[in-house]
Amino acid sequence: MEPITGWWGAPAVAGGVRPVVPAGGSEVAAVRGLAVAPFSAAFSTVTIPAGTSPLAVAVAPNGNVYVGNANSSNVTVISSTTNTVLATVPAGSGPAMIAVAQNGNVYVTNQSSNNVTVISSATNTVLATVPVGGGPFALAVAPNGNVYVANSTSNNVTVISSATNTVLATVPVGAVPDAVAVAANGNVYVANRNANTVTVISSATNTVLTTLPTGGFPGAAAVAPNGNVYIANQTSNNVTVIDSATNTVVATVPAGTVPGVIAVAPNGNVYVTNTVSNNVTVIDSATNTVLATVPTGGGPFGVAVAPTGNVYVGNSSSNNVTVISSTTNTVLATVPVGAFPFSVAAAPNSNVYVTNANSANVTEISPLTVTTSPAAPVGGQR
Repeated sequence: MEPITGWWGAPAVAGGVRPVVPAGGSEVAAVRGLAVAPFSAAFSTVTIPAGTSPLAVAVAPNGNVYVGNANSSNVTVISSTTNTVLATVPAGSGPAMIAVAQNGNVYVTNQSSNNVTVISSATNTVLATVPVGGGPFALAVAPNGNVYVANSTSNNVTVISSATNTVLATVPVGAVPDAVAVAANGNVYVANRNANTVTVISSATNTVLTTLPTGGFPGAAAVAPNGNVYIANQTSNNVTVIDSATNTVVATVPAGTVPGVIAVAPNGNVYVTNTVSNNVTVIDSATNTVLATVPTGGGPFGVAVAPTGNVYVGNSSSNNVTVISSTTNTVLATVPVGAFPFSVAAAPNSNVYVTNANSANVTEISPLTVTTSPAAPVGGQR
């Protein structure tokens, strides 16, 4: 997958590597299969129909799974208990990313209509449509319930109250804000892709605290349990580490070629998908050193960590998912999925949901068995 600067970006918390996703038809049948691991784990899969070009995915506290369908301008709601479609909810034009507030409200950025659709996860109905800036893309929710929406073409952030679904503030940031992450102390970190900076916003005052330098084309952001903020820099092939207590850059860690998306395991390991070198860089958040480089399939992009600690990596060009143990940083399995797996999210019951952008469906993955036999080590140690 070639890194381009087109319309689409990554899910969940990151963006920037923007593959072109053509429109496609909807899948109409649910299929259960079995993916046998190359080592010691086995996983079952279910294929669930979605709309056209499903990209973003997020899970609400009640276990409902929300899938943004970019080319059909709606959201498919899936029960993580039954893996059936509960509802199809209208959204704006070009739903891009999804985040869920503490009260269960679901926020969907509509990049082509410059607004955010708010969905109740209790009723799966639209509560509000909130106007924002130009090209809204990434978003994240602060501990106080405020929702921060990065507007990629107007170079600002819209702050929405999840209590009232009204706009509280518009905060200026750098050029092409493309990723948002929130630390436990309430600081909001906005990666500005074309400015090579991160804007730090106080969620208490909705004002800019500072602007920090990064590497080239920062396009993904995530926060570790110790408060370190990790920014993936796509053209300099490294990760900037920011201390959220002091808002200073404390390290720059090498990654693979074109780092795409970041996820953090409960043990503090940081997983960075490298979309061109076809591997994942594992960073120790305690020392900010590379623990391992784990091989994946082709074009690894979306990544999520299940409650079990397993890390699921969607390989966009090989149409499969690499499952990595966050304990050993070894590959447990390679699971086939649909065409162009894009985003990954894990439900509280450890079911994992993968959006397949070019087959108009979602693959659910769940572990069947995990034996105690050791897995063979993979990846170089640095």
